[in-house]
Amino acid sequence: MENQYNKLFFGIIITSVLINFGFEGSILRSVGYIIVSSAIFNLYEITQNECFKKAKLISSFFVIIYILRLTMLTEGIDIFKIIIYEDITTNIIVTLDFILFYLVFAGTIQIIESRNLNSIFIMMSKRLRFYIVFSIITIIIFNLSSVFVQIDFVLEPLIKYFFAVIRIFLLFNILKLKKTLI
Repeated sequence: MENQYNKLFFGIIITSVLINFGFEGSILRSVGYIIVSSAIFNLYEITQNECFKKAKLISSFFVIIYILRLTMLTEGIDIFKIIIYEDITTNIIVTLDFILFYLVFAGTIQIIESRNLNSIFIMMSKRLRFYIVFSIITIIIFNLSSVFVQIDFVLEPLIKYFFAVIRIFLLFNILKLKKTLI
């Protein structure tokens, strides 16, 4: 399991770099989600946990979307800009990203609970609640910036800060969970 959490860690780092920089960003995101998806698939095979099963579906979606985007970008077409409306598409992607890592977090907490590591279970459950609340706040602020374009210049730095905090929080907790499960 340690290798799978290492993959998750590096996959999250890669998906967090160059988030919206066209072709190069899509290459990194594709590689990152392939690594994350591989780790989740392996975690599901090892544990047969339902959260990992749901996360498998979402991570497969990300791999398909980013490989499709990468393919289309080579032709000069950005599918995120032609599907319905760019802000809606981005909002769906961001929300699914939060749900994906929530499921990984929740699945790992269930494994901790099954091993009767009660103090770690309680601590990680509190961290999961923080992740949920902070993710919801970030999504709300992201939506406000999409709706109220006049205040976007104020909200955009805040959104980037929140995304960075969430990613650092995820990375820190993946390392903590990895050490717990070894």
